[in-house]
Amino acid sequence: MPIFEYRKVVKSRDELFHYFRDIRGERDLDHVLEKQVQDETQSCVHGTGTGESIDEEHISAAWAELEGDEIAYYSITNRVKSGEL
Repeated sequence: MPIFEYRKVVKSRDELFHYFRDIRGERDLDHVLEKQVQDETQSCVHGTGTGESIDEEHISAAWAELEGDEIAYYSITNRVKSGEL
């Protein structure tokens, strides 16, 4: 089962928080962040996720861009971790 079944566009920190809290809802997931690259206005994190809410371990990457103290853009992609690359 994928972590995200569809595309959802959010345009602010408040909308992102609302999505994860009220629309998607709480999930039993453990995240391990393995890599992070950032500067003053953008950040990318890569890691894995496991837990009761998904069938198999997933690999994910999330990208965020900031404008001032607000999230201007957020994107995440994930897939089932399958073997070695």
